[in-house]
Amino acid sequence: MRSILAFQAAPVSATTGPKRMLLDSSIKAVGGGWYTAGAPASDEFTSFESYDIEDWDGYGAQPITADTVRAARSFKRLFDQNTPPADIAPGADGTIGFEWRLGVSGAPVRILIDVGPGGRVFARRIDENGKTTQFDTTRVETAARQLLHEIFAS
Repeated sequence: MRSILAFQAAPVSATTGPKRMLLDSSIKAVGGGWYTAGAPASDEFTSFESYDIEDWDGYGAQPITADTVRAARSFKRLFDQNTPPADIAPGADGTIGFEWRLGVSGAPVRILIDVGPGGRVFARRIDENGKTTQFDTTRVETAARQLLHEIFAS
């Protein structure tokens, strides 16, 4: 008797990815990679691996590539013990965004850092008066640690 794997179109989700569920198998494709029960533990970036397709949000979003996910993980590893926790979210422009709201709740200072393809890091700081300071674009593997120190020291 031949064994035939059945394919099922699954809705987009953080765990199955778009239309990528392989039934009758302990292995499923998520975000272009193959994972098994022995795969490393999930982190806050794991769900973004399934956003590697055009229009993942239904509003024309650019794909978030595996390279961008790796770069975002590397960027987060640059945080030291004094770096406050960030809100992390996928961007419609294919980046992964890190956001901090610091200070009083009525007029917080906002720090917005986007990590994109090629490990590019785009950063800006919005002070309590709404003035935006744009920092020079850098790369995760070159001057991103220096950028973090500069942003959080000011």
